[in-house]
Amino acid sequence: MWSFNGSKLGTENGTSTSAQYVSLLLWNNFVAWNISSNFSDCKTSTKNDTSFVDLFDIFSSFGKKFTNDSSIFNLSENNPDEENATSSVEPFVSLSLRNTFMAINGSVLFLLAVSGIPINILNMVAFRKLGLSVSINISFFALSAVDFACACLYLFVAVIMQDMYGFIDIGVDISDVQYLSAFVLISFTTCGSFVTALINLERCCCVVLPVRVKDIFTRLSTVGLIAGMLLIQAAITAVHLASLSMTITTKSSMHSRPKIVLNRTRIDSDLHFALLWWGASFPTLISFAIVVICSIFLAFSFKQREKWLNSLAAPHNATIAKNKKLINIVVVISFIYIICYLPRVILNVAFIVTSSTTSPFETKSENLTLILSSFIRNFQALSGMCNTFAYLKMNTRFKQYLKNLLCLPCAQIRARCLSD
Repeated sequence: MWSFNGSKLGTENGTSTSAQYVSLLLWNNFVAWNISSNFSDCKTSTKNDTSFVDLFDIFSSFGKKFTNDSSIFNLSENNPDEENATSSVEPFVSLSLRNTFMAINGSVLFLLAVSGIPINILNMVAFRKLGLSVSINISFFALSAVDFACACLYLFVAVIMQDMYGFIDIGVDISDVQYLSAFVLISFTTCGSFVTALINLERCCCVVLPVRVKDIFTRLSTVGLIAGMLLIQAAITAVHLASLSMTITTKSSMHSRPKIVLNRTRIDSDLHFALLWWGASFPTLISFAIVVICSIFLAFSFKQREKWLNSLAAPHNATIAKNKKLINIVVVISFIYIICYLPRVILNVAFIVTSSTTSPFETKSENLTLILSSFIRNFQALSGMCNTFAYLKMNTRFKQYLKNLLCLPCAQIRARCLSD
């Protein structure tokens, strides 16, 4: 388990509920349905165990009893009794190996986030110059904006991880603040999945209903759908964050530096389950299914339709080439999305299948869970950065605008140096 000395990761057994819960949220944002279905049974059948999970009264299927009877719980509260009771259990992955993987993955996440921020800024500027009067450009712009926001959050988490492992020292223990980014990150990734699905649906309509697609996916309807999803996710995030309070503790025998402590009030479990499942988990699951189905459809159907398009008069050749490139972009982006999100889906399915017999945060499996969750973060961060290569490969105008954006500052610097 996690052990901190002024938030620096150690080698002793301990419990950081914030780190564990953040890992579970980032790994697993659509298992709430499975958990809530077993909530009532688990709440009464397992009264003798303790875990961070029920501190939030969310994932009660892991069968743990509250260790604090107050209405507010410290997210980083340790439980020495549990440590003594479970220290004899041999974990699947040793503590030293887990710490090595977490340190490496934290560094990789930092590099991906640092790279993703400027890349997605350039993407947004390029699509803005391409013009937001076309619905597909609006969707690509929104996807780049979501990827930019996720990259910023990943950078925030990576900095905290670097501080936890002693690579840097920011002077204040903010390990608990990871929890703030968890629900926000879930909301943004849900929006990203939704926009990717929207792009795929629009391209499918271009193949099936080429005449009516512009009437279906207008600029107004596209903006309305994306804005609607953003508002829904903002409301859900606001509800979760409203249940938090923040305090700052000074140095003490337990902490060698000031510490920001987040506390959470107990909220209605049914409300929390409903928000997590219907607001984030269900849309993400449906969006992933839509992307997979539409990508397969686009890959096979366009080849058949291309024969008919080639039979048209020569003036239509430019339109044919443009549509083909656009569909290729969508297929490549969807492929990147599927590959980078597939580990998360597989692990979620595996968790659902084994949740009745094994908890991912049992002592024997906890280290493995934390390692897998860190890999999933890296895959998702990689997804937000790789889309640019698809744009550059398939879209000549985007490539030219991006080249101009990069070359203009270089030309200005060169001219300034020559003048001096």
